[in-house]
Amino acid sequence: MATGLKFNFAQLKGLDEDLTASAKSVGVIASKVLTLQLRQLRTEMRPQIPRARGALRRSFGFWVRRGRGDQGNVTAKFGFMFNKRVSASAAVAGNVLQAGGAHPKKGKYLWIPIGGNRNADGSAATNPRELIAGGGFVATSKAGNRIAFHRSGMPAFTLKTFVKLSAPPLPIEARIERQAPEIAKDITESIAQVIEAKKVVVGNLNG
Repeated sequence: MATGLKFNFAQLKGLDEDLTASAKSVGVIASKVLTLQLRQLRTEMRPQIPRARGALRRSFGFWVRRGRGDQGNVTAKFGFMFNKRVSASAAVAGNVLQAGGAHPKKGKYLWIPIGGNRNADGSAATNPRELIAGGGFVATSKAGNRIAFHRSGMPAFTLKTFVKLSAPPLPIEARIERQAPEIAKDITESIAQVIEAKKVVVGNLNG
């Protein structure tokens, strides 16, 4: 779900020759610049995620990693960070917000919590497996909608083969593409500043 960025700093041109022996240092500088840029971008975009989706807001972020060795390669991820601790409903919501819609990755239906089975953050109080194990069942309404019920008859999920967002999707990829030139420029300028600062320090020591 997250959008990837990768910079190979061995390919950057027009910088001081000192960099030929300082690829690792370049990676350190680039990591810091990327972290600052993506943190700002996350702050700007988070308000576009519904407040009711607390788990989804918390999963929206980034990471920046430097590769091993002396190549100076840096990789970043920006978007919804899903792992085993993120609920299925949050993952579905993330897909809908970013892509404008979502299909089930497993099975035939998306199980979307409704009514009293929905927590404040939009996650399911009782997950589908627990529901069925506790005597829950699935029925089709007169309108043709498939709904999963608790054993007591209380509705718990609506089952959909596809969910589409009525509003425009969250423009994560578009914002990253728009920001990428500025990030690259900021990285280059930061490296140049470090080199100039290094020259001043060395000059003072030699003087």
